[in-house]
Amino acid sequence: MRPWSQPLLWPHPSGAVACDPYFGNVVLLMGYEGPNGSTTTGFQDESPSAHGFGNPVGAVIDTSQFKFGTSSVRLNNAAIIFGNSADWHFGSGQYTVECWFRPNSNPGQGFFVGQWLTVGNSAWVMNTGVSGSTLTWNMSPDGGTTNIVAFNGSWAFATGTWYHIAVDFDGTNTRGYVNGVMVGKYTTPVTIFTSSNNLGIGANSGATSFIVDGWMDELRITKGVARYASDAGFAVPTAAFPRVQC
Repeated sequence: MRPWSQPLLWPHPSGAVACDPYFGNVVLLMGYEGPNGSTTTGFQDESPSAHGFGNPVGAVIDTSQFKFGTSSVRLNNAAIIFGNSADWHFGSGQYTVECWFRPNSNPGQGFFVGQWLTVGNSAWVMNTGVSGSTLTWNMSPDGGTTNIVAFNGSWAFATGTWYHIAVDFDGTNTRGYVNGVMVGKYTTPVTIFTSSNNLGIGANSGATSFIVDGWMDELRITKGVARYASDAGFAVPTAAFPRVQC
């Protein structure tokens, strides 16, 4: 039986997931669908929160690589920036941050998504860790003076391979997963600092450093729900995330 903490995803007859019972909790959803080389199509937030168009700073839509659909976003000396929002402020509540990523190289520590820039105004960030070969979750209760490295989960990634990466917090435990396998766990609850930073995707909140090199597809942030919340892991999605409520 599926744990109550995990989502019930009702399948379409084709096998694709048709709806999401937690769609109302999704605060950012990006599928990066658009024509090759685009900087004007494919950067729209598709969540109910409708944050509009993310600012691509060097990022472009690429049809040569994708996990689902027909394109992804190429991140190489590039980032996507959304303005500050209460939707990025997790506080002491539950959350899930996840995406698909295809590494092109190991450039060292790179940021997938987060509100992290300067000491005194940093909140959280999902990243590759200093070595570039871990899934790491940094969070701070005071803006970055206290920098909690919740885990450095082993991730012996191969370039040219798509990986589902996720971090969730169930009110007690913060867990990190690669391809549905738990690779790290932090067992002390943390009330995350309320930052005024932008949300940076593919780099820090200023789009200036900690840049990842690869392709990203299907980025989703869910606020108020730990979708997976399991040491035993979960079956990774086999289709693009649903865009409708169950």
